[in-house]
Amino acid sequence: MGPTFPEINIPSPHTITSPQVPLRPDEIPSSVRARATTTTGQGSRSMSGAIHEFPLPYLLQLLESSQKNGVLVVRSEETDDVAKLYLRKGAVVFASLNELEDLPPLKIVFRLFLWTRGTFDLEPAEERTFPSELTVSVQELLMEGMRQVDELNNIRPRLPEPSARLILPRPLRPRLRDLAPTELDTLQLALNFGVLSAVIDKSQATDFEAARSLLKLIDAGYLRVG
Repeated sequence: MGPTFPEINIPSPHTITSPQVPLRPDEIPSSVRARATTTTGQGSRSMSGAIHEFPLPYLLQLLESSQKNGVLVVRSEETDDVAKLYLRKGAVVFASLNELEDLPPLKIVFRLFLWTRGTFDLEPAEERTFPSELTVSVQELLMEGMRQVDELNNIRPRLPEPSARLILPRPLRPRLRDLAPTELDTLQLALNFGVLSAVIDKSQATDFEAARSLLKLIDAGYLRVG
């Protein structure tokens, strides 16, 4: 399902614990801590919990500080989407959404920061290769991801509904040559798919970047809401 853009409050990047300073066991909610010591049939430890009790930014820091390998499976209760974050020594190296791997991993990770209700499970690592790997640190992911969440919250009141239809005005008065390449890509997606949520889903840009491009196209008269 497409993004719903709920307005959420995420701690300021300045309040996030540095990955070099691990969270203490007493800082982990009891519901998470109890499951974290559960042993699977294969003898490996697992971790599970609810993201409204233990937000993903803190969870990713915990996994990085403990150098975890595995697959963090996150399920949204709001959209029924399922995301997988592949961890290597605590770093997020790849991400997929609903088993689809054509979306950029960075887009998926940043979208997860919008999820407010759901569950997570840390599953054993998978031996596999990826079409592309993330090379940024968890702290960099958090800083940029939360900045984009904040920016998306700021423009959210101006966005049409996710189900809104996007139409190319005729005649088209503004000049196409005035658009940046990324804006032309967004315009093409709008022509091909015609619905705001589908455009943002199909875009290779992050949700905030795609939404910002759509707003510019609408404000400048390249698109109108039908």
